[in-house]
Amino acid sequence: MTMPERAMVVVARGPRAAELEVLETVARLAPRHSHELAAPLRVIVPSSSLRRHLIARLVAAPGRALAGVIVQTLHQAALEVLERAGEHGGRGTAAFEILVRRAAARDRSLRQALADLDDGYSIVEAAVRDLLDAGYSASHREAVLDTLAEFEGRVAPPRRQRVRSILEVAAEVAGQLEEIGAHRPEQAPQRAAELLRRHGAAALPARAVLIHGFADLTGIAADLMQTLLAVVGGVVVVDRPPDPAAPEREDAGVAFLDRLAVQLGGLAASASPHAAPPARLTGFAAPTPEAEVRQVAHRVRGLLDAGVEPESIGIVARELHPFASALRRQLGRLAVPFSGAGTTLPGGAVWRRSRLLAAMLRSGAATPAELWLEAADGGLMTELQLALRTLGVSRLDEVASLGSPAAGVTLPLPAIDEDGEPQSERVLAPHHIDGLRQRALEMTHRLERWPARAAAATHRGHTAGLVSALGCSPADVAAEAVLGEAESLALELPKAIRLTRQEWCDALCRRLEALGEDPIGGAGGGVQLLSAMEARARTFEHLFLIGLNRGVFPRIVQDDAVLPDEVRGHLAAAVLPEFPVKARGLDEERYLFAQLAAAAPAVTLSWHLSAGGAAATPSPLVERLRREAGLDAPAVPAPLAPAPDGGEDPLRPRPAFEHAILAAEHGQRDRLAPVLAAARSEGRERGGLGSDDAAGWATARIAVLDAIDPALPAGGPGPWAGLVGEAARPGTRLPSITGVEDLAKCPFRALLVRRLGLAPMPDPRSGLPDTRGALVGSLVHAVLERIAADALGRRGDQLDDVAAAAAADVPWPDDERLEVILAHAAESLARRHGLAALGMAPLLAAQALPYLEVARAVEWGAGGVVPGVLGVEVSGELRVAGWPSPLRFRADRVDGAPDGLSMVDYKTGAPPSKAKREDTRRRDLIEAVARGNALQGVAYALAAPAGRAEGRYLHLKPELGGAPEAARHVRVASDDFELAAAFSRAVATVAESWQAGAMFARVEEPDRTDGRACAFCSVAEACLRDDSGVRRRLASWLAADDAAATPVEAAARRLWRLGYEAAEDAP
Repeated sequence: MTMPERAMVVVARGPRAAELEVLETVARLAPRHSHELAAPLRVIVPSSSLRRHLIARLVAAPGRALAGVIVQTLHQAALEVLERAGEHGGRGTAAFEILVRRAAARDRSLRQALADLDDGYSIVEAAVRDLLDAGYSASHREAVLDTLAEFEGRVAPPRRQRVRSILEVAAEVAGQLEEIGAHRPEQAPQRAAELLRRHGAAALPARAVLIHGFADLTGIAADLMQTLLAVVGGVVVVDRPPDPAAPEREDAGVAFLDRLAVQLGGLAASASPHAAPPARLTGFAAPTPEAEVRQVAHRVRGLLDAGVEPESIGIVARELHPFASALRRQLGRLAVPFSGAGTTLPGGAVWRRSRLLAAMLRSGAATPAELWLEAADGGLMTELQLALRTLGVSRLDEVASLGSPAAGVTLPLPAIDEDGEPQSERVLAPHHIDGLRQRALEMTHRLERWPARAAAATHRGHTAGLVSALGCSPADVAAEAVLGEAESLALELPKAIRLTRQEWCDALCRRLEALGEDPIGGAGGGVQLLSAMEARARTFEHLFLIGLNRGVFPRIVQDDAVLPDEVRGHLAAAVLPEFPVKARGLDEERYLFAQLAAAAPAVTLSWHLSAGGAAATPSPLVERLRREAGLDAPAVPAPLAPAPDGGEDPLRPRPAFEHAILAAEHGQRDRLAPVLAAARSEGRERGGLGSDDAAGWATARIAVLDAIDPALPAGGPGPWAGLVGEAARPGTRLPSITGVEDLAKCPFRALLVRRLGLAPMPDPRSGLPDTRGALVGSLVHAVLERIAADALGRRGDQLDDVAAAAAADVPWPDDERLEVILAHAAESLARRHGLAALGMAPLLAAQALPYLEVARAVEWGAGGVVPGVLGVEVSGELRVAGWPSPLRFRADRVDGAPDGLSMVDYKTGAPPSKAKREDTRRRDLIEAVARGNALQGVAYALAAPAGRAEGRYLHLKPELGGAPEAARHVRVASDDFELAAAFSRAVATVAESWQAGAMFARVEEPDRTDGRACAFCSVAEACLRDDSGVRRRLASWLAADDAAATPVEAAARRLWRLGYEAAEDAP
């Protein structure tokens, strides 16, 4: 063994030459006898990634076995020094963050500039960290502040004041940390250097240190390295890489080493005799980042198939995160083993729940109620969310202050009974709201009991109480992770610091938001996925340097917002020589690129031409190589481009997933199913899922594809035409008269709404609703019903009972009484539809009043009384020929008349006909009834228990749009045989369609106009009416004459043509 001079520097040209120098030096300096093992050779490197790589290279190197060699990072060496001295490595990060933010908030200039920004004080934190890492302390304060006078007139006064404030904050925080004994982990090298100087080599037994891989050091780290070399002695291997465009000369990026050269000044230096041949540089341009990664994965797969060891292959990006998902996806599909270092991806449940809990801690009692529900995950999420919206509750404290709803909360959701009939209400039971309120109360009480300022242990206990109040079980992984972070933070903070609740929550939330990140993959083996910083000084057999685009590599170097480079450079020259200057980042980028370009015998450079829909340009580092070194960079095709005619597929072998896509886009459909099945099996295997009937799944998908996009022109209704068949009927009962009208308008919509109960998820807070239609109509009906019911003393009778009941006169209420009735009905309606919290009840009442005034004028008349009223909301039934069950209806009001009953239906829309002549309006009514519309009036007239009767529509719209006043009243007599015949045909046709299950989408009428219900359909998203191919196919099928049609098809066609065919053609 040959010991070096006390300390020396060896300069190598490129990372491969530097690594050879390191391997030779280790072989030369490593202990050879057992008695020498107490003082090992220590190899000090900057990163864990390089440490693992160097250990592997040492183990694989030819020659004798090695013992007594320790490879560790500089930080690990510092921690070992502290541990040997009985000290800890510094757990002052949280204290540092809190003290910096406190001091910055007290400073007026910083507070004015940063307090309103989201986490604005983090800018101060970064600047103070740079100062302290450069060795700044309270003792430097006066000297540094004196230098600021030289910036008079060069830096604007507000900015100069902020610089002064930053320096004051840094000095204050440095003194406070020292006073309470809280040391940041970054200060561990500083304390280790002090111990080495005090105790000598005994503080870190070593025969020598071999320092490798460093290009730059903070002032604190440089102090420890200098002390190690002075106390222990050793060798520093410095890499000065060659220029990739001209390997015979050094790269200009070696200027980045200038600060390190100063830090190593005075040491003897020599050139390494080792040399590595220039790297063979190749390149390519890909259409997109995904295509770039796919091409790299393909080339890596080829290298593995050729026998290259996976660990000798590297894939490096300036920052790996933007490529992490694509790398994991593409390498996984090609069965390429890999490991990543220093890069993570968003995780699963822990990642999501920890962020929810962090948001709750930040907001406290003002937490959005829906966020709290999601974090608590208490079941019935949709109903509870909608109930809170309906009640106008949006925050946790508002939930806690809810009263107990005796009747529950009516949700604005459709409810369907066993006959497929919509019910008016869907109520969330009171105990659900009570339970929600109790849980919210517990949360708010815990928040109220949380002290404004306390020790960290107290805050930790209250955090645990909040997590418990959320209902998280002890086995909840996310809750366990959150509590673990809280425990760690409490242990890290010195007892001398009493925190405000907000300080604790902010500090904890910063940690929670980093929880649950998934590593990119691997445990060290396989192809190495690294960022440029993690790849420093590492070597490979094959290196792929990806993402070489302008603005990415080299990265954009930005000036510091509070400590600009002008100030940094001056401070570094005058007082703090180790203070970093941001502009040096330009040299760092050039140095990193040159080092990576020399890190392997074969280096592939790649970039993409577009990203996110925007054009991307190559890096200037690449452009220089293309210009000066003739770098060839052919464009590669998109990953899913087919092979040229007669040519070989450039990306074989391919995963089954890609074969399936190519087959789908360019192959024959009848050969797609096996490839699709293979892709599914491949994906499930990669995801760790069990096998399933992939062939059956693929066949079903092809069937769906054939229906959506048939390979050949297809006829017939298709699978989504709504021909559900008889088995899908809800029962033998015929729908109510309004249900029959809905079926006639669009059977498919009736199926979705009435049978399946589908509806858009309502959100009463998403915007002001349009109250001029159905809502106002419902309110007018409710008020008129209440007026009559108050006079009768009853409501909701059966028609048979009402016909024999005593009639009553119904007076119009006075203005005060009408106002009370209207307000009560409006409030009830607004509450039922989730609009009460928006204050919509008065608006509804105001909009309904003109309709009520029309009712008062045309129905109650000058005397203000409607005589002979028998009932309101009266239910009746009508027997339909050929159908076993009766047709049900409900009349708004039933009056006694000299020649029978008069059943009234209030309408708030326009009359069905604006014609001036009575006979024309009658023809329009007959046409509407024949098409399945306006059936109620005829049903009323035909359903009277005995004698004559009439059905009557009363149109209350104030403005009739050109229709005569007589059009308000539409009367149907029980002896109107023409209307009765049209009614019977319409009901029979609808009944037949209902019984057969012919629930087709009426996307087009027989006269080629749009479907009559399309303009106001609430479930249009579930319909294919906007697909022109489907619409054309369905309309053509409905219009065809097919003698061989099945019963369901024949029923569908008859319903579609209802009212458009001659009477003798109807069933």
